[in-house]
Amino acid sequence: MQKKVLPFSLKASAWLISGLGSLFPGLAARIFFRLYGTPPKRRLRDAHLKARSKAVTRQDRFSKYSFDSTALKIDSYTWGDGRGRKVLIVHGWADTGLGFPGLTEGLARAGYTVVAIDNPAHGTSEGKRTNLVQWIHILDQVLNREQPIYAMIGHSVGALTSALTLARKGVHVPRLVLAGAPLSAAAFFQDTFELFGIRPRVIAAVYRLVETKLGDDLRTMSLDDCVGRMNTERILMVYDSSDQLVREGDVAAFLHRHPAIQAERIEGAGHFRILKDPVVIKAIISFLDKP
Repeated sequence: MQKKVLPFSLKASAWLISGLGSLFPGLAARIFFRLYGTPPKRRLRDAHLKARSKAVTRQDRFSKYSFDSTALKIDSYTWGDGRGRKVLIVHGWADTGLGFPGLTEGLARAGYTVVAIDNPAHGTSEGKRTNLVQWIHILDQVLNREQPIYAMIGHSVGALTSALTLARKGVHVPRLVLAGAPLSAAAFFQDTFELFGIRPRVIAAVYRLVETKLGDDLRTMSLDDCVGRMNTERILMVYDSSDQLVREGDVAAFLHRHPAIQAERIEGAGHFRILKDPVVIKAIISFLDKP
């Protein structure tokens, strides 16, 4: 299932990276890092175009990183009449802000104003390569532009990014929904390392590369590290027992460690359709509606 969100270039080069790792771990790490950060390009489907036709679209220019002020064009979409409390949706890897029409329509009908963005190198936003550090920086700028925001709904890597942004940037958002959320960036990377047989020396070099190029540590990018520091009042975690990217046992252990988090467990939607499930949409609206 991990292969569905990884670019063809990485899958095709996996044997090369694995082979190079024994002699040139630094080179193999740089190739892996470059290819891993290149999301697969996907055309907008009819459902995406229909969702966009109902939205107010907007283009903004944000700085790429806290250490790089180069402007990057980011596209965003808004549904609803603009009078309701604002909900920001953050998509996952290889997806688009237009990817949840059932959720956006349900929220709009419930009276909310819904905003979604295309993260860098996704949808119609600019960029060829991106990463979680950049997503956090972009999301922080979006949050400050859109304030006040009542709730954030993140899917997959977008859920982890939402939690990391609230924990690190101090922006207050009363409600947070995490759907199909990987528990840490390190675990997400580790699945790929194991999938392609990446050697330990290369893995260590990838970690060093993230620290050198992005000034961050993958080992600190985890939900466990976020929970006590997020500037939010209530959290709902939605997960699917049939999710093959985020294991149910890991989620159950996480929830046991953090009993204040409300949970919604479903079965059969899988990782990529979890925010399209009617039961989940109903549960999210109910969670947001509670005073």
